[in-house]
Amino acid sequence: MTRRAAGFLAAATLCVWAGCTQGILGAAATDRVEKTLALSDGGTLRLENVNGSVRVTEGKPGEVRLVAEKQVRALEDARAREVLSQVRVEIEESPGEVRIRTVYPKMKSGGFLNPGASVSVTYALEVPRGTVLELATVNGSVDVNVADARVTCETTNGSIGVDRAALLHAATVNGKVRFDVEDVGEVSSTNGGLTGRIRSQRPKGGQLETVNGSIEVTLSAEAALRVEAENVNGSIRSELPGLSRAKHSVRGELNGGGGTLTVETVNGSIELLQSGPGQEKAAA
Repeated sequence: MTRRAAGFLAAATLCVWAGCTQGILGAAATDRVEKTLALSDGGTLRLENVNGSVRVTEGKPGEVRLVAEKQVRALEDARAREVLSQVRVEIEESPGEVRIRTVYPKMKSGGFLNPGASVSVTYALEVPRGTVLELATVNGSVDVNVADARVTCETTNGSIGVDRAALLHAATVNGKVRFDVEDVGEVSSTNGGLTGRIRSQRPKGGQLETVNGSIEVTLSAEAALRVEAENVNGSIRSELPGLSRAKHSVRGELNGGGGTLTVETVNGSIELLQSGPGQEKAAA
């Protein structure tokens, strides 16, 4: 297990505990952070969060607008304010890159949350068109709507939704993934389905994978690629012409072939759909 994965697992465990106790933590304290940051077009924004959703939309060229909503719940008002004062949004700016990280108050044992308090931070960001986005959170959803963005995102106990991106890599545990993008790399879910559209007529190929979830993907009628779809338990339905079929698999080349799109699930159905000619350009 990588250090990052181990850190996210520890954070997820602590945040589950925090969620269970939230009902008895009656006192609340909140704070709002607003910043405008410089970021050149085509630059990179990296965000690491624990316990909170992330929403990114398209804004003005050359800048990032950040709004972070911090909330602490505790048994007493004084305790909530004390913990809130220790929750920080750290920002690092360098040419072509912005890094944002949520820093939570540590327990004496080195954990992320103080005993007797539940902490969450939600982010709303506006970024330039074509930004490279690397987003990670726990116990929260990730939503992105930025034209031509290259998106890599992950969450635990949350859904992912991405629109208008040039390329998507995404992973979630206990959540669904929905996408409408130009192309995909690796998109996966454990205990959740995948639903999306790939608009490119020359996709480079990628992987759509889930465990305990169904997959529905729509391809352009002009898409040139190889498709390999397989499941273990569940049906497979395909509108794509010229593919060979077996009970639990569909494979073959479309429009002369190209990159390979792999579609796999263990427990769930697969639907391979086709959009009409010109729909991708009209909807882009």
